[in-house]
Amino acid sequence: MQKILSAKNISKSFDSSKVLDSVDLSINQGEIIVITGSSGAGKTTLLNILGTIETPDFKDKSSLKICNTDIFTLDDRELSKFRNKNIGFVFQFHELLPEFTCLENVCLPGWIDNSKNISEIEDRAMSLFEILGLEDKVKMKPATLSGGEKQRVSIARSLINNPEIILADEPSGNLDSKNTETIYNIFWNYRKRFGGTFIIVTHDQSLAKGADKHFIINDGKISLGKSAK
Repeated sequence: MQKILSAKNISKSFDSSKVLDSVDLSINQGEIIVITGSSGAGKTTLLNILGTIETPDFKDKSSLKICNTDIFTLDDRELSKFRNKNIGFVFQFHELLPEFTCLENVCLPGWIDNSKNISEIEDRAMSLFEILGLEDKVKMKPATLSGGEKQRVSIARSLINNPEIILADEPSGNLDSKNTETIYNIFWNYRKRFGGTFIIVTHDQSLAKGADKHFIINDGKISLGKSAK
Protein backbone atom coordinates (compact mmCIF):
# COMPACT_ATOMS: atom_id res chain seq x y z
CA MET A 1 0.00 0.00 0.00
CA GLN A 2 1.12 3.54 -0.71
CA LYS A 3 2.17 5.58 2.30
CA ILE A 4 0.25 8.85 2.55
CA LEU A 5 1.56 10.21 5.87
CA SER A 6 4.81 9.73 7.73
CA ALA A 7 5.62 11.53 10.99
CA LYS A 8 8.91 11.02 12.79
CA ASN A 9 10.25 12.21 16.15
CA ILE A 10 7.24 14.41 16.93
CA SER A 11 7.49 15.98 20.40
CA LYS A 12 5.47 18.72 22.04
CA SER A 13 5.57 20.33 25.46
CA PHE A 14 3.42 22.95 27.13
CA ASP A 15 5.25 24.75 29.91
CA SER A 16 7.04 21.94 31.77
CA SER A 17 4.62 19.20 30.67
CA LYS A 18 5.66 16.94 27.79
CA VAL A 19 2.53 15.97 25.89
CA LEU A 20 4.15 14.11 22.99
CA ASP A 21 7.49 12.33 23.29
CA SER A 22 9.27 11.38 20.04
CA VAL A 23 6.15 10.03 18.33
CA ASP A 24 6.52 8.14 15.05
CA LEU A 25 3.48 7.38 12.91
CA SER A 26 3.02 5.89 9.44
CA ILE A 27 -0.33 5.75 7.63
CA ASN A 28 -1.21 4.21 4.28
CA GLN A 29 -3.56 5.65 1.72
CA GLY A 30 -7.18 4.60 2.23
CA GLU A 31 -6.80 3.49 5.85
CA ILE A 32 -9.14 4.39 8.68
CA ILE A 33 -7.04 5.08 11.76
CA VAL A 34 -8.41 5.48 15.27
CA ILE A 35 -6.36 7.11 18.04
CA THR A 36 -7.52 6.73 21.65
CA GLY A 37 -6.17 7.78 25.01
CA SER A 38 -7.24 9.46 28.22
CA SER A 39 -8.09 13.16 28.43
CA GLY A 40 -4.94 15.24 28.22
CA ALA A 41 -2.93 12.39 26.70
CA GLY A 42 -2.05 14.47 23.62
CA LYS A 43 -4.51 13.12 21.05
CA THR A 44 -5.73 16.51 19.84
CA THR A 45 -2.21 17.95 19.92
CA LEU A 46 -0.98 15.14 17.68
CA LEU A 47 -3.95 15.58 15.35
CA ASN A 48 -3.27 19.33 15.09
CA ILE A 49 0.36 18.68 14.21
CA LEU A 50 -0.61 16.09 11.59
CA GLY A 51 -3.11 18.62 10.25
CA THR A 52 -0.35 21.27 10.02
CA ILE A 53 -2.20 23.57 12.45
CA GLU A 54 0.50 23.28 15.14
CA THR A 55 4.23 22.67 14.88
CA PRO A 56 6.22 20.27 17.07
CA ASP A 57 9.14 21.15 19.29
CA PHE A 58 12.55 20.67 17.67
CA LYS A 59 11.07 20.93 14.18
CA ASP A 60 14.56 20.73 12.66
CA LYS A 61 14.91 17.25 14.20
CA SER A 62 11.43 16.09 13.22
CA SER A 63 9.75 15.31 9.92
CA LEU A 64 6.22 15.26 8.58
CA LYS A 65 5.50 14.13 5.05
CA ILE A 66 1.98 14.14 3.63
CA CYS A 67 1.23 13.13 0.03
CA ASN A 68 4.99 13.09 -0.64
CA THR A 69 5.29 16.72 0.48
CA ASP A 70 7.79 17.70 3.18
CA ILE A 71 5.50 19.85 5.33
CA PHE A 72 8.22 21.59 7.35
CA THR A 73 9.79 23.05 4.20
CA LEU A 74 6.65 25.01 3.25
CA ASP A 75 6.22 28.69 4.02
CA ASP A 76 2.96 29.95 5.56
CA ARG A 77 1.26 30.65 2.24
CA GLU A 78 2.25 27.32 0.73
CA LEU A 79 1.19 25.53 3.89
CA SER A 80 -2.27 27.16 3.93
CA LYS A 81 -2.82 26.22 0.30
CA PHE A 82 -1.65 22.65 0.87
CA ARG A 83 -3.80 22.24 3.98
CA ASN A 84 -6.97 23.54 2.33
CA LYS A 85 -6.55 21.28 -0.70
CA ASN A 86 -5.35 18.05 0.90
CA ILE A 87 -6.70 17.93 4.46
CA GLY A 88 -10.30 18.00 5.67
CA PHE A 89 -11.17 18.75 9.30
CA VAL A 90 -14.13 17.59 11.38
CA PHE A 91 -14.20 19.23 14.81
CA GLN A 92 -16.02 18.21 17.97
CA PHE A 93 -17.99 21.46 18.04
CA HIS A 94 -18.53 21.57 14.24
CA GLU A 95 -17.24 25.20 14.03
CA LEU A 96 -19.86 26.31 11.50
CA LEU A 97 -20.18 30.05 10.79
CA PRO A 98 -23.59 31.11 12.17
CA GLU A 99 -24.13 33.96 9.70
CA PHE A 100 -23.73 31.66 6.68
CA THR A 101 -26.22 29.14 5.31
CA CYS A 102 -25.32 25.46 5.39
CA LEU A 103 -24.50 25.60 1.68
CA GLU A 104 -22.20 28.57 2.18
CA ASN A 105 -20.45 26.87 5.11
CA VAL A 106 -19.79 23.78 3.03
CA CYS A 107 -18.63 25.71 -0.05
CA LEU A 108 -16.23 27.99 1.83
CA PRO A 109 -13.08 25.79 1.56
CA GLY A 110 -13.84 25.35 -2.14
CA TRP A 111 -14.08 29.09 -2.67
CA ILE A 112 -10.77 29.56 -0.87
CA ASP A 113 -9.12 26.87 -3.01
CA ASN A 114 -10.22 28.75 -6.14
CA SER A 115 -9.27 25.88 -8.49
CA LYS A 116 -12.87 25.30 -9.57
CA ASN A 117 -15.62 27.68 -10.61
CA ILE A 118 -18.54 28.49 -8.31
CA SER A 119 -21.00 26.19 -10.07
CA GLU A 120 -18.62 23.19 -9.80
CA ILE A 121 -18.17 23.83 -6.08
CA GLU A 122 -21.91 24.16 -5.50
CA ASP A 123 -22.58 20.98 -7.50
CA ARG A 124 -20.07 19.11 -5.34
CA ALA A 125 -21.70 20.53 -2.20
CA MET A 126 -25.17 19.49 -3.33
CA SER A 127 -23.91 15.96 -4.01
CA LEU A 128 -22.53 15.81 -0.47
CA PHE A 129 -25.79 17.12 0.99
CA GLU A 130 -27.61 14.32 -0.84
CA ILE A 131 -25.17 11.66 0.37
CA LEU A 132 -25.52 12.89 3.95
CA GLY A 133 -29.32 13.24 3.83
CA LEU A 134 -29.30 17.01 4.20
CA GLU A 135 -31.01 18.10 0.98
CA ASP A 136 -33.65 20.07 2.89
CA LYS A 137 -31.06 21.94 5.02
CA VAL A 138 -29.16 23.66 2.21
CA LYS A 139 -30.56 27.17 2.72
CA MET A 140 -30.89 26.94 6.50
CA LYS A 141 -28.48 28.45 9.00
CA PRO A 142 -26.71 26.31 11.60
CA ALA A 143 -28.75 27.61 14.54
CA THR A 144 -31.84 25.88 13.13
CA LEU A 145 -30.22 22.42 13.01
CA SER A 146 -29.89 19.62 15.55
CA GLY A 147 -26.47 18.60 16.86
CA GLY A 148 -26.29 15.60 14.54
CA GLU A 149 -27.28 17.70 11.52
CA LYS A 150 -24.65 20.33 12.34
CA GLN A 151 -21.99 17.63 12.49
CA ARG A 152 -23.07 16.22 9.14
CA VAL A 153 -22.79 19.69 7.62
CA SER A 154 -19.30 19.89 9.13
CA ILE A 155 -18.45 16.55 7.50
CA ALA A 156 -19.70 17.82 4.13
CA ARG A 157 -17.47 20.88 4.52
CA SER A 158 -14.46 18.66 5.28
CA LEU A 159 -15.06 16.73 2.05
CA ILE A 160 -15.79 19.60 -0.34
CA ASN A 161 -12.26 19.71 -1.82
CA ASN A 162 -12.08 15.90 -2.02
CA PRO A 163 -9.07 15.88 0.36
CA GLU A 164 -6.60 13.04 0.61
CA ILE A 165 -6.87 12.93 4.42
CA ILE A 166 -9.78 13.68 6.75
CA LEU A 167 -8.94 14.41 10.39
CA ALA A 168 -11.75 14.07 12.92
CA ASP A 169 -11.33 15.26 16.51
CA GLU A 170 -13.94 13.67 18.81
CA PRO A 171 -16.58 14.06 16.07
CA SER A 172 -19.26 12.36 18.19
CA GLY A 173 -18.26 13.88 21.52
CA ASN A 174 -21.47 15.90 21.86
CA LEU A 175 -23.85 13.45 20.18
CA ASP A 176 -26.16 10.72 21.42
CA SER A 177 -25.55 7.08 20.55
CA LYS A 178 -27.82 7.12 17.48
CA ASN A 179 -26.12 10.14 15.95
CA THR A 180 -22.72 8.74 16.90
CA GLU A 181 -23.43 5.59 14.92
CA THR A 182 -24.64 7.69 11.98
CA ILE A 183 -21.47 9.80 11.93
CA TYR A 184 -19.12 6.83 11.93
CA ASN A 185 -21.17 4.97 9.31
CA ILE A 186 -20.75 8.03 7.11
CA PHE A 187 -16.95 7.79 7.39
CA TRP A 188 -16.82 4.09 6.58
CA ASN A 189 -19.35 4.34 3.73
CA TYR A 190 -17.57 7.33 2.22
CA ARG A 191 -14.24 5.51 2.29
CA LYS A 192 -15.87 2.51 0.61
CA ARG A 193 -17.48 4.58 -2.17
CA PHE A 194 -14.93 7.30 -2.81
CA GLY A 195 -11.70 6.45 -1.00
CA GLY A 196 -9.95 8.81 1.37
CA THR A 197 -7.88 8.31 4.50
CA PHE A 198 -9.45 8.98 7.90
CA ILE A 199 -7.63 9.71 11.17
CA ILE A 200 -10.11 9.79 14.05
CA VAL A 201 -9.36 10.84 17.62
CA THR A 202 -11.93 9.55 20.09
CA HIS A 203 -12.59 8.33 23.63
CA ASP A 204 -14.81 5.61 22.19
CA GLN A 205 -12.82 2.37 22.51
CA SER A 206 -15.48 0.41 20.62
CA LEU A 207 -14.75 2.40 17.46
CA ALA A 208 -11.32 0.78 17.25
CA LYS A 209 -12.94 -2.56 16.39
CA GLY A 210 -13.71 -1.44 12.86
CA ALA A 211 -10.49 0.49 12.22
CA ASP A 212 -7.64 -0.63 10.02
CA LYS A 213 -5.26 0.44 12.77
CA HIS A 214 -5.81 1.49 16.38
CA PHE A 215 -3.20 3.59 18.14
CA ILE A 216 -3.13 4.44 21.85
CA ILE A 217 -1.41 7.51 23.31
CA ASN A 218 -0.17 7.16 26.87
CA ASP A 219 2.42 9.27 28.71
CA GLY A 220 3.39 11.00 25.48
CA LYS A 221 4.12 7.75 23.64
CA ILE A 222 2.08 6.10 20.91
CA SER A 223 1.61 2.37 20.55
CA LEU A 224 -0.37 0.04 18.33
CA GLY A 225 -3.49 -1.26 20.07
CA LYS A 226 -5.82 -4.07 19.21
CA SER A 227 -8.37 -3.77 16.43
CA ALA A 228 -10.69 -6.15 14.63
CA LYS A 229 -8.51 -6.23 11.55
